[in-house]
Parts: sequence; structure tokens; C-alpha cells
Amino acid sequence: MRTIKFRGELQHSGNWVIGNLFQSRNGNAYIIPVACCETDGHHARIDSDEPFSVDPATIGQFVGMVDEKGNEIYENDVLEFVTCGFNPEHFITSVVFKSCAFRLANGRNFFYACQSDLTRMSDAIVIGNLHDNQELLEQKA
Repeated sequence: MRTIKFRGELQHSGNWVIGNLFQSRNGNAYIIPVACCETDGHHARIDSDEPFSVDPATIGQFVGMVDEKGNEIYENDVLEFVTCGFNPEHFITSVVFKSCAFRLANGRNFFYACQSDLTRMSDAIVIGNLHDNQELLEQKA
């Protein structure tokens, strides 16, 4: 079974949290770390006094892959990699969810056809994310 988890920026501190995504009836979003949550199939019990409210704009899903350093890759991460082949190219790109799949975008919303399915991320390095490091893509443009 593939791992499904999310990352988001806590509203009260600006720190990042990874875990299960919950959305309340009033639209607030929460990411609860797995270590703080117990379920019985019908109820979830959160064993923490920490507030886990996250900024909905910062929520990104784990894509199920790690980079060459073993860092997990999430939606909205900024990646750096060099393609292999006869004419290797250096890319700085972001991970987006588009057309029912995680894909790579070059900052101008064009997708790299050869890498759009994220099959070779072992050659990539996570260098930031779109929320904290937007300048990484702006430098490239």
C-alpha cells in the first residue's frame, strides 16, 4: 500500500508539520502527526495540546518518492536535477498536481514531457518549496 500523507505550514508558528489531513465542517484544515492520532475505525483521538491548524494554501501531498538524498518529495516542492542522455540539461522545477497526476512544471506552467510522470526522482534534489522559496523559480525564469 502506498503512503498517503500531507505537509502544511502551521498557522500559529510557521513551522511545517507532516501527517494526516483533516478538514472541519467550517473549512479549517488540520494536519495531525501520525504519532499524535489514534483511531478505532469510527473516531479519531488526538493526543496533543498543540494546535495543528495549517494554512490551506500550503498543503501538499507526499508524491510517494524520495530525492537522491533520501528526502521525501511533496507537492509544491522545488527540485533541482540534471537529465541524463546525450545532451544533459540542468533544471530547477516544481512539483504540481495536474490532470490527475503529480508532474513537474518549469515556472511558466509548461511541463517537461520526459519527466512529467516523476519516474526518475532519484536524480533530483529537493532545494525548497514554493511557499518558502519562490525566488528559486524566479531566478531561473
